[in-house]
Amino acid sequence: MNEPIEIKNNKEYKELIKSIENIVSSSKNKIANTINDTMVETYWNIGKYIIEFEQKGNIKAKYGKRLLVSLSKDLKLRLGKGYSRSNLYNMRKLYELYPIFQPLAGKLSWTNLCEILTTSDELERNFYIEEASKEKWSKRYYKEYIYTRFFKHRRQNKLF
Repeated sequence: MNEPIEIKNNKEYKELIKSIENIVSSSKNKIANTINDTMVETYWNIGKYIIEFEQKGNIKAKYGKRLLVSLSKDLKLRLGKGYSRSNLYNMRKLYELYPIFQPLAGKLSWTNLCEILTTSDELERNFYIEEASKEKWSKRYYKEYIYTRFFKHRRQNKLF
């Protein structure tokens, strides 16, 4: 009769566990990136709808903040949280700044993107988008870089 193998101390068993951990982790990252990409695209489209409704072919909008307040109340009732006036403002601003959708494919979370939208200088904003996506900055990390004026420091010292 074969002796039972001590599975927990078996090298091949440990490799099996590690392989399963790796594939699950990889799959979770893919799912998170897909969700984030879809969410950013959805919010960009919402921003587009808001601007198109506001402008109705005109260069300037007529409604201003009133529209976002009203829209926020109705969307929260129908769709749940996530449609605050400030979030709708960010969706609108995303479309306004990027009228041609540019997929950020796994680069930035909506939270980081909202922080970046507060930057008025286009060159600075694009710099932070690239750096944040390349370095996988958290919202907290990004805020720290804004606070320390990382972009302006690098620009002054001609580091890019």
